[in-house]
Amino acid sequence: MGSPYVEYPRGSGGSGGNGSFIGTPRGAVDLAAISEAWDLMKANWSPYALTMLLVGIANFAITFVVKMPFAVSQAVLQDKINDPAALIAIQLPGMLVQQVVSSLLTGIILGGFANMTLVTLRGGQASFNDFMKVFSKAHLFMLFGLLYTFFTLLGVIGLCVGSIVVAGLLMFSAMFMVDREMGPWDAIKASFNALKGEWLMAGVFYFVAYLIALLGILACGVGILFTAPMAMLAVTICYRDVVYVGMNSYAPSTPMSPPPSEAPTEPPVDQ
Repeated sequence: MGSPYVEYPRGSGGSGGNGSFIGTPRGAVDLAAISEAWDLMKANWSPYALTMLLVGIANFAITFVVKMPFAVSQAVLQDKINDPAALIAIQLPGMLVQQVVSSLLTGIILGGFANMTLVTLRGGQASFNDFMKVFSKAHLFMLFGLLYTFFTLLGVIGLCVGSIVVAGLLMFSAMFMVDREMGPWDAIKASFNALKGEWLMAGVFYFVAYLIALLGILACGVGILFTAPMAMLAVTICYRDVVYVGMNSYAPSTPMSPPPSEAPTEPPVDQ
């Protein structure tokens, strides 16, 4: 049974792409992946901008619906309760629900863009349909979102730097789920194992990519339609650079492609 995500997984070929990754893997986490992402985004910006717009609208609508009841109740209670501690205790369930919903959406969004960027990096033409393919296993990506948020929040114990390092170590998780069809926990472990030897550079890379994504807000918010997908594409390029070179157990020695078929031998002709 084929992958429900990229239609030509592991270099097996498919419509719109040659199956193997384009570009040359660098063999390490390298900020040069960001400039490569810039070049690819300039040539493929429209489907990413459209997808980011639709995802942003859906994310806003879902968050608004979830947040509104708690916001209304908070406004009512503020006029009736004078004890700040009691008011915070009442607000905690609403804050928890909002965080859980945000985490579930994060898993879906990361998975969808992981699939799109893998299509682009294999020479295909990404589309909104590629983003939607993750819904065939939405429950797994939502579980991943919860785990990802949990571990990054744990990193806050080491102040903001710890959270950035943890996010950097886990940034390949969605790619492993799509490209290798791993479950959420196995994908998180695979990402950690792939990047633990470069934990500092992984944190720096994630931080720079995150800043680039936020830069789009400066252009009246419209720029994020370009910069956020570009940051995700940069992470996928970094995934190619690290995983598809002989740096860990997941790297093939040659580009992944089907083995050549042997020509059938003809039976000997009787004289």
